[in-house]
Amino acid sequence: GLWHLRLASSNLPLILENQQPFYANGLSFIHNGDISDDQGRNIITNRAFPVDPNIVQSTGGRSDSAIFFAVILQYIGFGFALDEAVAQAVRELRKSYPKSSYNCMIQSQGQFIALCAAGREVTSKRIVEIYDQYGRGDQAHDYRVMRYRALGESEADQAAGQPKGVVVASSGFDQRAEDGWTRLENDRMIVASNRTGAFRVRSI
Repeated sequence: GLWHLRLASSNLPLILENQQPFYANGLSFIHNGDISDDQGRNIITNRAFPVDPNIVQSTGGRSDSAIFFAVILQYIGFGFALDEAVAQAVRELRKSYPKSSYNCMIQSQGQFIALCAAGREVTSKRIVEIYDQYGRGDQAHDYRVMRYRALGESEADQAAGQPKGVVVASSGFDQRAEDGWTRLENDRMIVASNRTGAFRVRSI
């Protein structure tokens, strides 16, 4: 399942419709990022951005995350597989918002995808200030980091290369390498089967 706890993006209102995960077309979706330009104007204010407003409405949200989800849904509608629809959506959004963060997770009945696609390597001053306000300034450096850990890997499973699943998490708690956590590099996604637990890492 998907679980998500975060503050709203770029001064967007804290409204019930923007609570995540979003759910549409048999998919659940969470986004831990902010899609804004260099002046801090969020994509939600960009009426010219080419996304079908009916699809945005179908997500139930009114935020940059809802627009991101809607762009993914559009690419699925064009016939792309789920992982490639996510990759295509990021490519399109980056044409207008190259420095934004597109870290997300999306899940269908049969598949789970986790993407790390941050536009900035260094956490912005605005985010550090927010962390400082909550007494967590020392954790701000981990803001855009995602890590994963294979599950159920006995020695026999490891030899056969058959993990029983994968857990993916962003920041907020210790994810030590000695406990099996691996950093998901930028512009990479995990594509996992909900049925077998098998997963692979691909670039976008």
